[in-house]
Amino acid sequence: MKNGETEIERWVEQLCQEGCDRVYEHIDALQAGARELPGIGPLTLSERRSVLNELVSIMAVYENGWRR
Repeated sequence: MKNGETEIERWVEQLCQEGCDRVYEHIDALQAGARELPGIGPLTLSERRSVLNELVSIMAVYENGWRR
């Protein structure tokens, strides 16, 4: 973990390394209530919300608005 980086930030960075298509799959999975993500494992409700919010925000920058 980088100095000052939170666990959520580390997970988001890891998921984003998989590419846009996979990030959208993770977003869909989190919105559907997935409690576990590949490479991360089980997440609390608060962690799932945080990861989902971060991923949506990141994709909004890349896509100039989220796909839905």
